[in-house]
Amino acid sequence: MLPERDASREIRWTRVYTQFESTQLRTTLSIPVYVEDRFRGVVAVDVALSRLRDLIGVPDDAGTTRFLMDYRGGIIVSSQHTVRTDMRWPDDVGPTWRGVTPQQMFQAGAGMRHVDGEYLLYQPVGQRGTWLLVETFSDVDVWRAVLKRTSAPLLSIWLALPLLMFVTLRVVTLLFRHYVAAGQRLQQLAETDPLTALANRRHFGEAYGREAARRRREHESAGNDGEAGGADGARADATPPTPLSMLMIDIDFFKRVNDRWGHASGDHVLVALADVLRQNLREIDLPARLGGEEFAVLLPQTTLADAEATAERLRAAVQGTPVAPAPDAPPPGEGDGHIHFTVSIGVAEAVSDDSRTLDAMLATADRRLYAAKQAGRNRVCAADAPAGSTVAPTVPG
Repeated sequence: MLPERDASREIRWTRVYTQFESTQLRTTLSIPVYVEDRFRGVVAVDVALSRLRDLIGVPDDAGTTRFLMDYRGGIIVSSQHTVRTDMRWPDDVGPTWRGVTPQQMFQAGAGMRHVDGEYLLYQPVGQRGTWLLVETFSDVDVWRAVLKRTSAPLLSIWLALPLLMFVTLRVVTLLFRHYVAAGQRLQQLAETDPLTALANRRHFGEAYGREAARRRREHESAGNDGEAGGADGARADATPPTPLSMLMIDIDFFKRVNDRWGHASGDHVLVALADVLRQNLREIDLPARLGGEEFAVLLPQTTLADAEATAERLRAAVQGTPVAPAPDAPPPGEGDGHIHFTVSIGVAEAVSDDSRTLDAMLATADRRLYAAKQAGRNRVCAADAPAGSTVAPTVPG
C-alpha cells in the first residue's frame, strides 16, 4: 500500500484470505489517497467473497461462468463457488483463451470473441475501468438457454415448422408436377389425332406458321446482310427463300374397304398408313391426319423434286403394306386374308408454286391429288396439267 510499492497509484485487491479464526473468505480493497500529489494514506475496505459474488451476480444459465479480473489477469472472484484464492487468467477460465491476454481486452474495452464453439464476453467495470467483468459460455449453452426460455407450445411449433415446411413443399411439388403433366396431356390431346397419334389439322397449321415465319426471318436476314455488303446486296435480295413442300395423301377406294371389311378394319388401315408415314419420313417432317382418310405431310427445306421423290417412296411403301383386318371382320372370300390398299398423292412447293399461305399450298396439293385420282389412282402428281390438257403429269405406280 505504500507509495514506493504502488508507484502507479492503482486500486488493488489483496489475495483472498480468512480473517483470524473465521472461515469466511475475504479480500481487501486498498485505495491510495493523495493530496497535492503527496501520499496521505490508504482507504482499505474488507469485503467478504460472498458479497463480491453477489455484486457480480450469478448468471441464470448454469453453463455460464462470470469472473471479476484485474489488469494483471488475477481473478478476484468467480460466480462459481470455489475456495481457491489464486485463480488467474487464462488457466482458470479455459484453454481456448490462451491466445487472448488481459491487456488486449482492457485496451479493447467491451467486446465479444467466439472461438471453437466457445464465447467470451467482457466489459470494464468501475469509473476508471480498473477491472473487467468476463463471462464464458459455449454454443451448447446458448441453445440450452434458448430452449429454456421458450414455452412448450412455442417450442412445439418451432420444432414442427421444418416438418411442416417439408410437407408443404412436397405437396406443392407433387401438385405442380401433376398439373404440368395434366397440361402436357391436354396439349397433346389438343394437337394429336386420337386414332393415329399423328398431328391433327390444328397442330399442322401451327407448324406451318412457325416454319413460314422462320423462312421469312432467314430471307430478311439474308437481305440485310447483303445491304451491309454493298454490291453483294443485289445478290442477297435475289436469293430465294428456303424451299418448303407439302404432300396431300388420300387412300384410294377407302369406302370399299369399310364396306368390305367393316369400319374397325378401316381404322386398322388408317393406323397402318400413319405407321408408314412415321417410318419413311425425316425427324423434321410433320405427318398429320386432316380428317377421314385424308393425310398431309409438311416437308421443311425440301424442293419440289425432293418432295416428289419422297411421295413416290411413300406410295410404294403403302402399296407393299398388307393390313390384318379387325377380329370381327367378315371372312375373306378370296385372297390372302389381308387388306391391300393404295394411296394417291398431290405435291406442292411454296416457292415454285408461288404459294404464300397455308390455304394456297393446301389448295395446290389438293388439286394435284385430285388429278392423280383422275389419272387412275395409286400415283403421285407434282405439277398442274399443261395448258389445253385436262390431265396433269403424274408419276405412275
